[in-house]
Amino acid sequence: MGILRLSHTVITAPDLDLAAAYYTEVLGLDLTERTEDCLFLKGWG
Repeated sequence: MGILRLSHTVITAPDLDLAAAYYTEVLGLDLTERTEDCLFLKGWG
């Protein structure tokens, strides 16, 4: 049996605005919450 989906992943990025743009606009993830130093994204419902 292969991997069906990820539960969570932590990625460090020096620029959250740029990371948010990349993960939402290029990869198509949904931004569910944002704090001063974290982005919370989801890929499907």
